[in-house]
Amino acid sequence: NLRMTPNGTRAYALSTQPGSINQNLGTKLPLTDDDFREITFPAGFQFPFLGANFSRVFINSDGNITFTQGDSAHSDRDLSRFNGGVPRIAALFADLDPTLGDGGVYYNILPDRFLITWNLIREFEGILPNTVQLALFPDGSFEITYGSVGATSLIVGWTAGQNLQTINLSDLSKSSGALPSGPVAENFSKETNIDYSALAKRFYQTHP
Repeated sequence: NLRMTPNGTRAYALSTQPGSINQNLGTKLPLTDDDFREITFPAGFQFPFLGANFSRVFINSDGNITFTQGDSAHSDRDLSRFNGGVPRIAALFADLDPTLGDGGVYYNILPDRFLITWNLIREFEGILPNTVQLALFPDGSFEITYGSVGATSLIVGWTAGQNLQTINLSDLSKSSGALPSGPVAENFSKETNIDYSALAKRFYQTHP
């Protein structure tokens, strides 16, 4: 379980502790591959995130939530896409397909939190299931709790989007306390990958 507590308007303090998936999953969303649904928070609940307050959220099939609009793109789930779009919290940003297996994507409104669960979902053309839960709290804190993870490549992190700031790459499983301000992410993969979008941008910084 990773808990992020606001540390100013654009930064968080991280704490880790043992956790378990809350089995009160709530309502199942009819999501397909590369899909999203817009959900309005209950009356009186707003979620402060990186300097803005949001009254609704877009729950995406690919293990993440976004604000202001959903994300149904088919492009690579890489750091360039993660940081270049709309504000995002990625619990397990990967090419997940909710139509595979016996699981699904759920949301639930609990007395103290708004809960989103990607339950037993496989990657597109994948074999092993993935379960992760994201809890949003009215003070701007959020928690990510992991069950089984079988994805071969994924990103965990948060960003205000639009490539406004460079991503701070962190080892979230070993970090604690204050994290850098701005976007923070950890990129997991079973093999070495090249982010060609980021590589091209870096190249053109010195080769106009």
